[in-house]
Amino acid sequence: MIWLLYTLLCALLVSLKDVILKKILGESNILIISLGFYLISIALIFPFLFIIDIPKLDLTFWIMCLIILPFDISSLLLYYKAIKISPLSICMPFLSLTPFFLILTSFIILRELPDKSGLAGIVLVVLGAYVLNIHDIKSGFFSPFKSILKEKGAILMILVAFIFSISSNMVKIAINHSSPAFFSIVYNSFLIPVLLILSLLNARSEFSQLIRYKKFILLGGICLAGSIVLNNLAIKLALVPYFISVKRSSIIFDIILGSIIFKEKNISSKLFGSFIMIAGIILITFH
Repeated sequence: MIWLLYTLLCALLVSLKDVILKKILGESNILIISLGFYLISIALIFPFLFIIDIPKLDLTFWIMCLIILPFDISSLLLYYKAIKISPLSICMPFLSLTPFFLILTSFIILRELPDKSGLAGIVLVVLGAYVLNIHDIKSGFFSPFKSILKEKGAILMILVAFIFSISSNMVKIAINHSSPAFFSIVYNSFLIPVLLILSLLNARSEFSQLIRYKKFILLGGICLAGSIVLNNLAIKLALVPYFISVKRSSIIFDIILGSIIFKEKNISSKLFGSFIMIAGIILITFH
């Protein structure tokens, strides 16, 4: 059961990284902070290349990496933007919608319908999203759903979850043509030159933020590196559905930390809604 400890620690580090982002993004540039986080994390995990087995690579691996890049850059910037403009307890639960979208894309592309377990999971996900904002029900039965549409960060995170539902399939192909550890180290290294170019084009005058927020960037980069390492340790030891389901506990940590650090409100309903969504995701994952 050591995989469970690795996965929970991974989820906690992801949440701590989100808190650090929330702390500094209000006054900083998303591109610059993203670049800083990845510079630190890659500097920490790149030495692992010298102790892991280097797989034999083929053209498919490199093609998948190139295809995934624009999806990942887009989802990364949208993810950070969502955290910047919305409370963690509102936007982060919607990241758990990725398996929900995977069912939708499977139906559209492959005409595959979910079984009873999958359908029950979809119902729970929708119910959980409703409960997240149930404190607004006094304004009408559909007000909780309307509140989601009014929250830009929630909409952005829903879009991130949808992008993940597409890119995750390509990530799986790339890993199958390499290894989880090798892919994580090498592919994440590819993000740095792209983020650097985007920063030079759009935020050249703000590079001083790398120095101004160096302590936060260092901590955030350490959390990111730790989550990548723990992710690979856990995924080697556990069945992927188990791993994904437990990793979604990061949204619980986000809500709790958002309440403690940023004094976010209506935490009880958001926690309850998140638990319902996670239950739905578990049913979808195992359908």
